[in-house]
Amino acid sequence: MKNVEEQKKIIRGGDVLIKCLLEESVTKIFGIIGGQLLTVYDAVYRWGREKGIDTVMFRHEQAAAHAADAWARVTNTPGVCMGTVGPGATHLVPGVAAAWGDNIPLITIVAQVKTQEANKFSLQGGIDQITMFKPITKYQKSVRKIEDIADAVRKAFREATGQLIHSGW
Repeated sequence: MKNVEEQKKIIRGGDVLIKCLLEESVTKIFGIIGGQLLTVYDAVYRWGREKGIDTVMFRHEQAAAHAADAWARVTNTPGVCMGTVGPGATHLVPGVAAAWGDNIPLITIVAQVKTQEANKFSLQGGIDQITMFKPITKYQKSVRKIEDIADAVRKAFREATGQLIHSGW
């Protein structure tokens, strides 16, 4: 087993995501810890908390989405909520839809099953989450490669806040 210092040197998708959220000045993540999100919560535990991100845990994803919506309304910054694959994603829908209906910026991060498990209906992963969120979100992206995380996060925040992205002329 690798020691803590060796583990900190390994870059995981969760580490990249937390770094991106810090760059967007996120201080709170609302959600439930779940299997596919463990690398994200591990990254918060390893170093995200010392840099300013707190996690607010709930017993139901719907409450987490509504709390992220409330946070966005109070702070005038995008709220961030997370849910696990399948039922976790579907439970976020009412809160995300409420924020959408009132034009409140909400970033919703939902895990997905591994590529090799896709279309096997294992681990409750048979739901087309992108299509499910299309009517109630401005931007949807399925990220399968670690190098695509940063661009997806930046784009999600720009879309949620209505800011333009300038990528050269």
